[in-house]
Amino acid sequence: MTGPCTVDGLDMAGQARWRLDEASLVVAPTGGTPRTLPLAEIAGVGGGEHTLSLAVSGQRLVLSRLGADGPGLV
Repeated sequence: MTGPCTVDGLDMAGQARWRLDEASLVVAPTGGTPRTLPLAEIAGVGGGEHTLSLAVSGQRLVLSRLGADGPGLV
């Protein structure tokens, strides 16, 4: 899975792209260095309304506007 998002946390902020595979979540901020987060390091998950909040190494990472570039409902 992959898509656009807005990221906030872990020294990242702004527009980004994310990619999820079997073992990791990769967050690539626009104009920044991609960060690979092993799924085993994610200690908590929460969210709602197109937002995902993750607890990673004692810090919070928020991915919002998930799927914002998708087609609208007719």
